Amino acid sequence: MLSILWLGLKASFQSLFKILLIVIPLLVALEILKDSGWLQRISRKVEPVLERMYMTQAVAPALVAGVFIGLIYGAGVLYQTRREGMVDSREMTLLCLFLGINHAVVEDVAILAALGARVWVLVVTRLIPAIVLTYLLGRWYYRDKGLRPAAPSELGK
Repeated sequence: MLSILWLGLKASFQSLFKILLIVIPLLVALEILKDSGWLQRISRKVEPVLERMYMTQAVAPALVAGVFIGLIYGAGVLYQTRREGMVDSREMTLLCLFLGINHAVVEDVAILAALGARVWVLVVTRLIPAIVLTYLLGRWYYRDKGLRPAAPSELGK
């Protein structure tokens, strides 16, 4: 009985160690990207995609953080953005939908790939539904022609 428990604990700690070897460098890399300004540059690169999903550049840092690391970090960035009056409730809902389906892609894919999963299957089955559903909800939200997400300057007033 104790030998089975020991084998289970040993396997659990080995898996946990593999996860730590992936997550800690990702967190460090994200902090380096943020401090060096590269996170902002990456955020600017996703702006054309955001426009198609009815979101503004104000959510780009939260989206990038959420996709790289996960909901907790992305939610912290989004909370700060919302607190500063940068996004409205519709845009926040769209971002939450996208991140709910497609959060921590880099982290999860790295961990699951280390365990033997196929990377392309993981990415495609999360990314495509996230983009399509966010687009459809955004289109429904802003179905009146000419109605688009408010610019950050308009929300601060």
